[in-house]
Amino acid sequence: MARTPRKPTPEELRWRRSAHDPEKAKRNLRRQYGLLGLWSAITVGWIVAVASNQLTFNWANAAILIFGYLNLALGIGRIKRTTAGRKTH
Repeated sequence: MARTPRKPTPEELRWRRSAHDPEKAKRNLRRQYGLLGLWSAITVGWIVAVASNQLTFNWANAAILIFGYLNLALGIGRIKRTTAGRKTH
């Protein structure tokens, strides 16, 4: 037997409104771009350190840097989809 959906509580309604707040999404997008710039600086520093033989090349470090970029790209894409009014999944 199918259950009837219950009415959301005031706390759930407040959470849903804040999840779709365009101002909050814009702040988060700016934060993501800032993190992208910081991650790029870390990557350039790592490349310079490897090129000058201060560090040895390690695939684990390269994978961490690549997956960091992937994570940031997915986060930026999700925020842009949310602000455009499309579903995130």
